[in-house]
Amino acid sequence: NHTYVPTTAVDDTYKLGIGKLTVDLTQVPRNAHVSASLGIGDLRVIVPRNASPTIDARAKAGSVDALGRHDDGSHARLVISGAGTLTVDANVGAGHIEVVRAS
Repeated sequence: NHTYVPTTAVDDTYKLGIGKLTVDLTQVPRNAHVSASLGIGDLRVIVPRNASPTIDARAKAGSVDALGRHDDGSHARLVISGAGTLTVDANVGAGHIEVVRAS
């Protein structure tokens, strides 16, 4: 299990082979591009409460839940075009991706 809470993320990448990866983006600047990749397991991305992020979340096998939307099966994908400058690319080989707003 790995949890990252970056405070600067102009163009950051987080990777893990197997397990649970959490990336909390509540402290990143508004102009940020973050990529998170996981081979097998659960990937959770937390975006700032008031952000309008652009999200591209893909699971080769599994499910994707992002800001109230859902897709599952093989090649599950959700693309959300936000009005803000925060961009999140999330990828899982097999498992689950969850993108949520901070509470």
